[in-house]
Amino acid sequence: MQSELPKWGVLDLFSFGKVLVRVHVSLILFLVGTGAICLFSGMSQVESLLLASLILSSVFIHEACHIVTAFYIGIRPLETVIFPFGGILRFEKSPSVRDATLVMLAGPVCSLFLFLAFLLDASPEFLTAIVNLEIRHATSLLGPHSIREYLSLWNLAIFTLNLIPIYPFDAYFAFETIRRANSNDKDVGSMLRYLQIVT
Repeated sequence: MQSELPKWGVLDLFSFGKVLVRVHVSLILFLVGTGAICLFSGMSQVESLLLASLILSSVFIHEACHIVTAFYIGIRPLETVIFPFGGILRFEKSPSVRDATLVMLAGPVCSLFLFLAFLLDASPEFLTAIVNLEIRHATSLLGPHSIREYLSLWNLAIFTLNLIPIYPFDAYFAFETIRRANSNDKDVGSMLRYLQIVT
């Protein structure tokens, strides 16, 4: 979402359309740590690399949904910096409250769909634990070959964390947009009405 991008620990990766995609060093450290933990937990090197790659893909898909939505509604994103649980977008111009909300919701909705997609082939006991919100029990069921289950929990974490209004999560930028629009009561009222419709 629109914000000041970090100036340290950022590496240019590639361009997605005309959007410069950059990664924060915390994402690289997170993936290395995840791979190491997987290796020590009994996963093979191939499975550890596969899981780290799929986690990275989940984060990129989450962020790509923001970018595609922004282009679709007519906001031109210039660049994004990707963190372990999402990213920060910088736009050509500040979006309206409505547009910022739509762009903000795109990533978490995408992560929710990925969470559900990875659950399709999960074990019945794991599904029962998820449905009953027994996350601790669900994680105890994970073995060294539970890549789909790990990814389902990862996408659930991305979805949930991005609904918390703290930096650098998506909800933070939605609330920042509301705060900036606070001088214009019409925008704030329309934002609150829009959020009521969405929820």
